[in-house]
Amino acid sequence: MAESNTGKSILTGVRIGITPTGWRNADFPDLTANANGTQYYTAQECLKEIIATGFTGCSDDRDFPKDAAAWKAFLTAAGLPSGREFHVTEPWISTWFTTAGGHRRTLDFYEANKGQWSARGVQNIGAAEFGNAVHLRPHVPLKQRNRFSDQQWNALVEGLNELGRRAAADGFRLCYHPHMGTGVQTQPEMDRLMAGTDAAYVHLLLDTGHLTWAGGDPVAAVHRHGERIKHIHLKDLRPDRLAGLDLAKTSFKDGVKAGIFTVPGSDGKWTVPFDQVLKALDDVDYAREDRWKKTGQAPDPQKKWRKWLVVEAEQPTVADFHHGKKPKDYAVDAYWTVNSLLGGAKSSPKGGS
Repeated sequence: MAESNTGKSILTGVRIGITPTGWRNADFPDLTANANGTQYYTAQECLKEIIATGFTGCSDDRDFPKDAAAWKAFLTAAGLPSGREFHVTEPWISTWFTTAGGHRRTLDFYEANKGQWSARGVQNIGAAEFGNAVHLRPHVPLKQRNRFSDQQWNALVEGLNELGRRAAADGFRLCYHPHMGTGVQTQPEMDRLMAGTDAAYVHLLLDTGHLTWAGGDPVAAVHRHGERIKHIHLKDLRPDRLAGLDLAKTSFKDGVKAGIFTVPGSDGKWTVPFDQVLKALDDVDYAREDRWKKTGQAPDPQKKWRKWLVVEAEQPTVADFHHGKKPKDYAVDAYWTVNSLLGGAKSSPKGGS
């Protein structure tokens, strides 16, 4: 059973969000669709369950309205009570800096989308380098992923610094996500990226599931890069899948389909030590507004930066390992678990729709 780390509240003021990927997979839509290709959950049905569970934000979805007025109406139609805040925790940029023409491709995408992000109140932007990546190639084992040359590393660092400067000038924070199947997957690769990029403009999106699957230690990562971390994905891994999936034979899609990822559950039988991760984040003052000592970047006095803990677990909708659980059941359990670890939950989770 999940219990508070200290008996008192930690990370006061942090917001709890979730990604829609438990309902609607962004990378592999067929995993959350029926035999006819229709998604089991529409974007509005997904959002309705997220709002009903109590989350105050979620990452963007391909079918969410991009117009600010339409987005507000969409939230209302999904059941958002009047006066309650709800935010897009992060949209996504796939960067292509290590490929020919990828620098311009990436910046053009950013420029084309920054207006609608700003209009909908976005603060953080998630990003990962997809140049030469294998994670979207469903039959390519993860062990065959690309390792960047020094020239590619330089291109990536320079590109991210420029993108980060543009994002900061427009009122965003660029948060880089080390990701399975890409050239920045492991903890040493994450360390190299953080060392090479400008700390004022390129921040870290720490995903506990990806880093752990890659053999890293998310608690150590928090202590090493605490000042750079501006966004968190809380994701667990099923231990039997982690032990049984051979990266020499398993693609990223194979892993997701097999159920490698799951949410932080209330049983406390985690692969990722979420109690230690959250305690480490509290130790480095993740929730504090003025965490800028190492970066030298002053907070905007006119802007309150939201700090997120975003639950995530890409999973197929239909699988034996669910044992009858639906996406909302996972969401409710995770919401209660995280609140409990922060010292805010007083009762057990209640599933159902």
